[in-house]
Amino acid sequence: MSIISDALRALWNATPKENENLQDCTQHFKTSKDILESHLGRLIQLKKYVNLVCDDESKIEGYTKKASEQLFAFLYSENASQGKYWSILRSLNSQKSLGNDHYPRTITEANNVLSNNIFDTTRLQKISKTKLPTKLTTR
Repeated sequence: MSIISDALRALWNATPKENENLQDCTQHFKTSKDILESHLGRLIQLKKYVNLVCDDESKIEGYTKKASEQLFAFLYSENASQGKYWSILRSLNSQKSLGNDHYPRTITEANNVLSNNIFDTTRLQKISKTKLPTKLTTR
């Protein structure tokens, strides 16, 4: 059980490292997802959600796969660097609250949305200036 717990934790905490580019972050996330699925032996099944959106028994397997992909795409987007991608993430959230769900449905779509986003470097500079030093200096 601990190996499954470790795989879940690694996936849920798969955030970009300092100075890591988006493609490397994406590769780490996909690797963590694949490891989790290999330990579980199948996709994560969101039965309650699938039963809500699918009423045809013959299509449940396809909806189960779609639901799993959407969960991972959402998690990938949410774990993206908030400093770099805050504006696009905020925009997606605002649109969703207005009834326009434009959240990416796959990790690839999420990666495309984030990589095509031009982020505001002035906001990053403001954030970095307001951060406190991580080390305390002693005299």
